[in-house]
Amino acid sequence: VASVDYTADVRISDEIMKQISESYRKIRNNFRFMLGNLAGFDIKQAIPFNELAEVDQYVLTMYQQYVNTVNKAYSEYEFLVVYKETLQFVTNTLSSFYLDYAKDILYCDGKDSLRRLQVQTVIHQILSGLVRLLSPILSHTSEEVWQEFKKLEHFEGETDSVIETLLPETKELTTAELAVLAKWKKIMEVRDDVLRALEEARNAGQVGKSLEAHIYVSLEPEYAVIFEDVAADLNRLFIVSKVSLEENEHATAYTTAKIFAEEYHADTCPRCWNRYAAEELNEAGVCARCAAVVATFE
Repeated sequence: VASVDYTADVRISDEIMKQISESYRKIRNNFRFMLGNLAGFDIKQAIPFNELAEVDQYVLTMYQQYVNTVNKAYSEYEFLVVYKETLQFVTNTLSSFYLDYAKDILYCDGKDSLRRLQVQTVIHQILSGLVRLLSPILSHTSEEVWQEFKKLEHFEGETDSVIETLLPETKELTTAELAVLAKWKKIMEVRDDVLRALEEARNAGQVGKSLEAHIYVSLEPEYAVIFEDVAADLNRLFIVSKVSLEENEHATAYTTAKIFAEEYHADTCPRCWNRYAAEELNEAGVCARCAAVVATFE
C-alpha cells in the first residue's frame, strides 16, 4: 500500500507483487544481517560519533539525511516517498556498500576490537532508527525485529512494542557532517569506477571473485588528495586483496581514475579469504591479523 501513489489509480498485477516482494525481502534480509551481527553487543560499548572512522561517520550522516527525508514524508502523508527512500538507503548505502564493507571487520576482527565495536555502533544506531521508521508500514516485521533488538545487553528502550516508540528525530546536518558527505561523495565515485572495472575484468575472464584481484588505480588530481586518509583501507573499501595507487600500462581511463584489474597470484588466508604475499603469512598460512585473533582463543 505504501509503495503506490494513492492520488492516482492503483494498479496491481503479479509482476508488481513480485517486485514488491523483492523489495520487502531486501529490507528483511538487511534487518536479519544487522541483528545477527549485534549478537553479544553491549550498548555501553557504543563508540561516540567523533571517535568513529570517517567511513562510519559518512554512513551515519547518510542515515540522518534519510531520517530527515522520511520524517518529512510522513508528516505530509507521502508514503510512496518513504518506500522509495527506504529502498534506496537499504539497497545502495547499506547492502551494496557499508554492510558489504563491514563483513570483513565483523567476521574477522577480534570480538571486542575497537574497529568492530565502531561498526557495531553504526549498525546499532541505524537498526534502532530503521525499525521505528518502518513500523507504520511494516508493522509485523518491525515488531519481530524489535522483540529481538530488545535482547541486547543494557537495552535502553522501555517500551514493550515498537509501536509505542517515538520516531528518530530530524536533525540539521553540521558543517563537519556536510564536509564528510562531500569528501565521501568523491570517494564513492572512485569506488563506482573500480567496481565497474572489476566487473569488466570478470566478464573478460581476467579475475574471478573480487578478493582474488589486484587493482591498479591512478587517480585524477582532484581525487588523489582525498585518498591520502583512506589509503590503508582501500582493499576493504574495494573488497579486493591488493590496491596499488599507481599507473599501469594496461589501465582503462574512467571518469575518476585510470584503473586496471588483474588476478593477484598469491596465497589465500583460510580465515579471512584475502590473498597475501608469502612473507605476510605465518607457517600455518594465516595472515598476521587473523593469527593475532586466533591466538586469543587458545
